[in-house]
Amino acid sequence: MTMIKRAILIVSGSIQHVGYRETVHEIAFDMHLTGQVQNLENGKVEVIAEGDEGTLRELAKRIHFREFPVEVRSVRKRFTGPTGEFDEFRVIPDERFDKDLSAKMERGFRYFKIMQKDISGSVRNMDSHLSKDIKTVDHHIKGMDSHMGRRFDHLDSKYGEFGKTMKGMARDTRKSGKDARATSAHIKTMARDTKGMKGAMTGIAADIKAIRNAAGAPRKRKAPVPA
Repeated sequence: MTMIKRAILIVSGSIQHVGYRETVHEIAFDMHLTGQVQNLENGKVEVIAEGDEGTLRELAKRIHFREFPVEVRSVRKRFTGPTGEFDEFRVIPDERFDKDLSAKMERGFRYFKIMQKDISGSVRNMDSHLSKDIKTVDHHIKGMDSHMGRRFDHLDSKYGEFGKTMKGMARDTRKSGKDARATSAHIKTMARDTKGMKGAMTGIAADIKAIRNAAGAPRKRKAPVPA
């Protein structure tokens, strides 16, 4: 059987009029506890909560935190029997200050903290989307590199054919010096080889143009997912 108790928690630190009571209210509400939280005249905050002892001890841990502008230095605990007087968890107004102003200050700090969390979450989501976009760009670059590599392999083949043609022309030139009667035939061969050179060079120029177009073409990106 669950033992219901009352916890009286006296909290010390920089905790008054910085949204601390609102935060305690939210934590206690999420833990389904009943009770109240109020400022004391000595600068401390008193939290009274009722529930099972394990949950109450967990509450004492959760409200002991340091997060700008709140700085809790200590939480003193005392347990007694429950009274059952609370049907909810509430924030007691501070009678020493204007109630409306105090409430507005508390809510302002609370909204500031919520906004901080929302911004942090948005930044994390943006980082996640940017990482995905960077991976996509990297994938496209690798694909382009592979494509260009195949193009250059093709150029190497063209250049190889070109080199063979030049060597053949050199051999024909040497032979023409030895045999004057074959000069005409060699000239015709040179003319054919020159045409072959021109065709090879035209092909090389076309391949280089294709590579430049591939390198300069805009790469498609995935549309970023709204944060």
